Amino acid sequence: MHLKFICYTPNFKIQKGYLCLIIVPNCQKKISISKVFCSRDCKDNYFQMVAIQIPKPFIKRIFVFCDKEQREKEISNFARRHGWKESLIRNKIEKLKEEYGY
Repeated sequence: MHLKFICYTPNFKIQKGYLCLIIVPNCQKKISISKVFCSRDCKDNYFQMVAIQIPKPFIKRIFVFCDKEQREKEISNFARRHGWKESLIRNKIEKLKEEYGY
């Protein structure tokens, strides 16, 4: 089920404080995005997870050329450098690891 997002902002970017609506595919009803997520933290985590882009060479480097201790440091540094939550980075890396076969 794919949901279509509509955000009413000046530049059509998802920003805090603006009204975001989701169009439900079956009935075309518009519902507030605040009703879709259980909490603000849940909503922030979802959109941050969508925004996280991890390059394939980084995944290859940490799984082929680094031992476990170095891998942990690299992941921490990557999260800090990009300003993302480390737990979300770890989740994304686990998904990509399986996808790439490492």
